[in-house]
Amino acid sequence: MLSAMAVSASALIPALGRTGFTVLPGQSKVISCPNLWEPLSSNELQSGILIQAYDFLADNVVNRYEARSDRHVGRHDFRTDFPCWWPGDGNAIDVYGGNNGILQNGTTFAPGKVGQAFNFDGNGYVSAPTTNLPTGNEDRTLLMWVNINSYIPGDNFFAGYGAFGIEQASYHLGISADLLWFSQWGLVLFGPHLNTGTWYHVAVTNVGNDVILYLDGVAVSSGTLAINTPLETQFYMGRIPGKLGDARKLNGLIDEVQLYNRALSAAEIQTIANA
Repeated sequence: MLSAMAVSASALIPALGRTGFTVLPGQSKVISCPNLWEPLSSNELQSGILIQAYDFLADNVVNRYEARSDRHVGRHDFRTDFPCWWPGDGNAIDVYGGNNGILQNGTTFAPGKVGQAFNFDGNGYVSAPTTNLPTGNEDRTLLMWVNINSYIPGDNFFAGYGAFGIEQASYHLGISADLLWFSQWGLVLFGPHLNTGTWYHVAVTNVGNDVILYLDGVAVSSGTLAINTPLETQFYMGRIPGKLGDARKLNGLIDEVQLYNRALSAAEIQTIANA
């Protein structure tokens, strides 16, 4: 890496609202960035663990974080497969794809799994455009961290996009009666029970109409569901707006919402969940 990368990274990270990072003199090594990734402990620093921040200037965003250690990366770069990433660190910016969200109905932030997280009270939500997101039954992966404060009667909606209310036209994750599920608005693929007050990593992948649901990096359910997500819809987190959302909302936290335009492998999802 060129030493100039440290200069550009230093200029770019604050522009994204990230603070507290330290760049080694003359290098592109970021050794501490609490608001960008989990802080490194003194023991880890002493053992030589470094994080490199690669900023791809063509995209004008820092989008890769790599740990040089025996443990896995906390945030991963599959650049060509990565249309959207909403970290939820004090704003609704999509730090990769440019589908910046809008905080609706008083949505706030709280301590998250990594940095901060979106904090929903059943009324607030985040809306974002879906430029370049997969449509139809194109392959994809949707993943995030969730922490439920309390169950709300009806469906507890995590996040997703599409034409909600039209059969086979959405792509979203949530829970009902404490059971994790994926739905395309028509059929439902159920997973295990989720407890309140606990962070869970949830993910769903599809290859065509073949769907796999994951919890904490482990495949927990699979099935065939016809998927036909239309163009030019909205991505929502926390609830669906309008009357549909009255029974589809969340009282809880959502963090690190990511969407890929391919189905990540089971090993890749496990790596992300275990980081």
